Amino acid sequence: MTGRYYLEDTEINIARGITHNTSVRNIFGTTAEMVANTDFIPCWELDAEYEYMSSANTLDVVSTSTLDTAVTVKLIGLDTDYNEIEEVVPLTGQTPVTTTNAFLRINDLITIAGNAAGDVTVTGDGTITVAKMLAGTGRNQASIYTVPAGCNFYLTRINAFGVATSGGNPGAKVTAFRNFVQLSNGVQLRVAEVDYNGVMEILRVVPFKYSEKTDIQLQAKTYTDHAASIFAEGIIVKE
Repeated sequence: MTGRYYLEDTEINIARGITHNTSVRNIFGTTAEMVANTDFIPCWELDAEYEYMSSANTLDVVSTSTLDTAVTVKLIGLDTDYNEIEEVVPLTGQTPVTTTNAFLRINDLITIAGNAAGDVTVTGDGTITVAKMLAGTGRNQASIYTVPAGCNFYLTRINAFGVATSGGNPGAKVTAFRNFVQLSNGVQLRVAEVDYNGVMEILRVVPFKYSEKTDIQLQAKTYTDHAASIFAEGIIVKE
């Protein structure tokens, strides 16, 4: 840091990457049409529960389009010790590409070259979908995150939306929100359940701390078939 930075907002300095051992983390996910059911699920590319792999595995990455032979994606996740790792994967269309690294968790699937014409799916343990990127989006959109080893995640904001965008009754819809947490010792917490109509906003005065190796799912449940989205923001601190 140089002398001029002390006059600026801390948040701006964190976003610039000039605050030591600190970075911004955005968690956002959307499900285009969440079918009404009795189960809470994260907002992501599948209208289904998210399954974690029980051990680190190499992953298969594949597109639904034969055209995706000049597209490169990056996987960012955690190894068996929850240390952050990443790998660049050139797609070969509908032929799966197997990663060199073994991943326990995937936090991000991002396009770094080209634009995928098809949906890109990442699977582990044979059949478990650990990440998916819809055609034209450029990255996965999942309200799912696992805190790396040696870090804490300080949650500052949550916004949730439940909106019907088509059909006979567009507009705000009643949706339920829940925070699912799984600790590294296997303990699971399902807390902060609340119903909201259309939009929910939570702004924390004091950030909520998630410790290292914690699996986080910001979940939704719908009472009618409609879209649901969840956005969250916080700070990752290595400490």
